[in-house]
Amino acid sequence: MGHAYSTISPFLQDPVAEFTRVLSSENPYPLIAILVSTLLLSVYVLRYNLGLAKKVNIFEADDREFPDTVVLYQLPRPPTKGYPNFSGPCAKLETYLRMTGVQYTTKLTIPNTGPYKKVPYIRVKGETVPDSQLCIWHLQKLQLPGYHDIDAHLTTNEKAIVESVRVLLEETIYRQFVYERWANPKNAKATRQIMLSDLPFPMRNIIFYFASQQNKNDLIAHGFGRYNKSQQLMFCRKAVDSVSDLLGEKQYMLGRRYCSLDAIAYAHLAHVLYAGDEWPDVPLSLYLKSKTNLVRYIERMTEEFYPELAITDQSS
Repeated sequence: MGHAYSTISPFLQDPVAEFTRVLSSENPYPLIAILVSTLLLSVYVLRYNLGLAKKVNIFEADDREFPDTVVLYQLPRPPTKGYPNFSGPCAKLETYLRMTGVQYTTKLTIPNTGPYKKVPYIRVKGETVPDSQLCIWHLQKLQLPGYHDIDAHLTTNEKAIVESVRVLLEETIYRQFVYERWANPKNAKATRQIMLSDLPFPMRNIIFYFASQQNKNDLIAHGFGRYNKSQQLMFCRKAVDSVSDLLGEKQYMLGRRYCSLDAIAYAHLAHVLYAGDEWPDVPLSLYLKSKTNLVRYIERMTEEFYPELAITDQSS
């Protein structure tokens, strides 16, 4: 297994140069390894493409089984306790569903199955809705049975704060953690072990390579990926400072009653806070831990909305 990895690892780093070298080599083993890996990848992609072709039928089955229920398609929960999902947007949407009292069920999936090739997305009343924020706005309009509008009590100014802080967090902290997970070489091994552990070798490395390239390209196209890491962290520390100042010693972000901003802030902050325990190079996690009011806030939110994930004090 170790020899196979050493064979394909250079191919993942520089496919064109390595493939050219292998073709000119008299040793057939590297070429065989690459061809087998390519075949496995083709089977993997074909399998999910066939699944996409049947997606309408799958949705029809879900519509019949859950006629009055929101079906949330998302990534799985992390194996360790503390935060709800590998994806900040997935955690944001599920937290919102729990806060509003909407009846929902979850289905595990991969990003390529979504309308925008991303997760989360929902299926409700025969309609597929992509993007966590579009889902929230759609649910606010639908007013499903049992739904409680958690933003109804907000003033116009407070609603402006919700939208402003949402953009702040999703344009800085969320994107910086995408960088740490997929573009930081120091975290590559941890990402493969934590997020792709169910895939067999060498599929795990191949999928990581393509996912890493895609996320790097997305970050550069967005603009955040053009900053170096110290510049990224500068933006993110400012964002953490601002959210910490906004919260102060209040129970929730805007006072004694929770709102959609709490779903947003909790999802992204908890993601970073606990990631530092699993990914080796996440300096933003250490900075967040220095903000004791945010740490307490995350712990309170977990206990209230995800009691099954709460980390209890083992010393008591």
